[in-house]
Amino acid sequence: MNDFGTLIYTDCRPGQGLSGGAGLQFQAASSDVDGDAMAIVQRHLLYEPPSTWMRDQRPVGDYPPSFAHVGGDRYATAAGVYLGQEANGTREGNQLTHAVTTDDPRAYGILRPAQLFGASFWTSKPAGATRCEAVPAEPPPGVLDTEAVHEFVRRHPDGPRLLAALLSVLSRPDDGQAQQVLFVADQVEPVLTWVAAATLLMPHRQALDIGFKVFTTTPSRSSQRVLAVHPGWDEPPASADRPGGYLVVDLLAGRWSEAVTTPLAEAWAETFCAADDPFDVTDAVELAGASRLEPEEGAALARLAVLGEQPAPRHHGRIVGWLTDGPPDQVETYGPAVAATFAEHVADLRVELLRELDRATHAGRFPGQAVPVRMALLNAELRDAAALRPPRPDVVPNVARQEWTDQDTHHALRATLEALRATTGPAFAATLTVAGDYGVPVRLGLIGPQAFAFVSHWARNPLAAYSISSWPARLEFLDALRDSLDELVETDPRGVGEAWCRRLTPMDATARLDGVLIGARMSTAAGPERLTVVGELIRMAAAHHDPVEQFTALAANLWRFTQPARPELDELRKAMPPGAAMHAGAVEKYLMFRVQSGALDRADLDLAHRLADDRRLNPAQYTRDLMREDAAMRDVCGRLTDPDTKDAAVLRAIDQVSAPIRRLHQASLVDALLSAGSAATVVAVLNKLPPVAQRRYADLAVEVLKDKPAPPFVATAMAVVVGAKDVQAQDTVWAAVNKWARWAPTSQVDGVSTALDEQDLTTALDQWHKLLDHNKIRRGRAWLRRSKGK
Repeated sequence: MNDFGTLIYTDCRPGQGLSGGAGLQFQAASSDVDGDAMAIVQRHLLYEPPSTWMRDQRPVGDYPPSFAHVGGDRYATAAGVYLGQEANGTREGNQLTHAVTTDDPRAYGILRPAQLFGASFWTSKPAGATRCEAVPAEPPPGVLDTEAVHEFVRRHPDGPRLLAALLSVLSRPDDGQAQQVLFVADQVEPVLTWVAAATLLMPHRQALDIGFKVFTTTPSRSSQRVLAVHPGWDEPPASADRPGGYLVVDLLAGRWSEAVTTPLAEAWAETFCAADDPFDVTDAVELAGASRLEPEEGAALARLAVLGEQPAPRHHGRIVGWLTDGPPDQVETYGPAVAATFAEHVADLRVELLRELDRATHAGRFPGQAVPVRMALLNAELRDAAALRPPRPDVVPNVARQEWTDQDTHHALRATLEALRATTGPAFAATLTVAGDYGVPVRLGLIGPQAFAFVSHWARNPLAAYSISSWPARLEFLDALRDSLDELVETDPRGVGEAWCRRLTPMDATARLDGVLIGARMSTAAGPERLTVVGELIRMAAAHHDPVEQFTALAANLWRFTQPARPELDELRKAMPPGAAMHAGAVEKYLMFRVQSGALDRADLDLAHRLADDRRLNPAQYTRDLMREDAAMRDVCGRLTDPDTKDAAVLRAIDQVSAPIRRLHQASLVDALLSAGSAATVVAVLNKLPPVAQRRYADLAVEVLKDKPAPPFVATAMAVVVGAKDVQAQDTVWAAVNKWARWAPTSQVDGVSTALDEQDLTTALDQWHKLLDHNKIRRGRAWLRRSKGK
């Protein structure tokens, strides 16, 4: 902290002042004073002798002293006296102004500038040289110490009112248009006493910016917020009746112009005048100003912390917030008293305020306050839970270990148990959430029958969707819920499953409740989600200590309420550990649905065969029959290409197969018939198939006939022409054979005749010859000789 720079301005003889010449100038200055400081003093702070008195040559003793101050980036305060004649002549007008200046507000200590009036360091004489000593920082006050100012205002009959008016005007921001105060007085000290009083009720830094000048002869040209004029010098520019924009305070008449006072200024003025110790009030003012709160809130904080006054409820929230967010040095000094005051009245505080107070006290920053605040907050939260008010939005931190004891835990538990026993349904659940948030060690068995009544309610109200993640004894309540649901499963398994499958996670596929949860989870899933569900449940089963048992139970439960899909069955099949079995009913259910919907395909039966071959399926009778028929049809398709195959055996095998399996294999049958050796067998089998299969055979036969097949195939085609039941198939093959015959060599034509003859297909042979005759196709000599021999 730097000392004050010092300047003396007066009339000088040649060589006496800093300019070296004669006349009014800075006569002396301390070493740390620069030109800027001189300019400020010369512009704002010099003594202004009245020209009328100088003309009248009034005695020097009649002239009052002056006192002035200016704030801003640099502070300067000055005391002036009138000296009379010039130092180097006989004319009137000599004066001396002694000024101190600094850019460090700490140099004033706790004093306001007006309190420096009458201080011992002021001089009324020129210095002995052009260099003078600096004034030490934090000087003692002059005649206007805080007690003297306080006593002066208290004795004044209108002290609080005038002080409130002055404070209201001077507290408004100085934006260049701020209202000025104009005192009318014939003495300096009363004016400065009022200025000191008003600025004592302003934070120190703000008070230093309040400029004043007592006295001035040119108030209209003075920039300071407070001015004083002497009525004996000139006619005052304004009066209490005609203020002309000023707040006019006429100390001689005891009147002042009308002023709009603020409630805050009125409160500080009343408090200052009524206080026994004015320093308590100034301390409160400083605390309010530095609190980072709005003025009214800061004042309420300060009155509580310093003066012990209870704040209005509307200020509680910000004051409690200050305990957490306020300036650390302030909170360290005043926080314990503030916290203690609120802790004494916790029963009267709203829960939101208690939460904020708990945030400030829980860590033990204010010893002795954390526990009563936390207990009050817990009880308030329990009351809110019982009334189903919104819960606390943030995490509840633990109280510092040095504050919270086992006895406190016992008290918290007792309060929570009493609350739980007095609530039901959603309120019970909300109370459990509070208990969990506050770490109260509630156990289900400690609550009593109300706990089981709640669990029963919960089981029957799945839509309540309670959030249980923070509940104490959460697993105990879940176990009780499962037991209650398990009883309900007996009468409504699907209803229970569908209500809870998305709220409870299965843990054991062999358990009755988990079984219906698994089945319902699948039945309520749709589309790709179903495979996702299967994957989740597979992981559950695989993680169990007995995966074989789990997978077997999983297979039994997955599709208990829904139709299986092949990808789901296959996914489970691939994941099954050795020894696990697919549920026969699930596979049967799947195949039966596929058959009934006409969608059965080879992959469906391949899955069943694969499961059986891997010894993962002991098929139900329905499945077993389908698998047997499927194997029989595969055998028929293989035997059709064998020339030794008996028609009767093949036809009997086909007759013994159900329509769905026959339909499943009809494409394979048609493909096999294209390679069959017996034309009669081909016709017989084709006529066992539906028209669509016969037409497919015809289309395929046409393609074969285009590739110049051997005569036996053409002979078979002719047999189809005359023997197939489907006319469209007959016509298709007939056209292709007709085309083939017109271009075939005689040997091939004769070969067809021979093949038909050898298979005793007389009707087909006759039709073939008619075709040849119609197209005038020659027969070979060998065939003619053979036919004549017959």
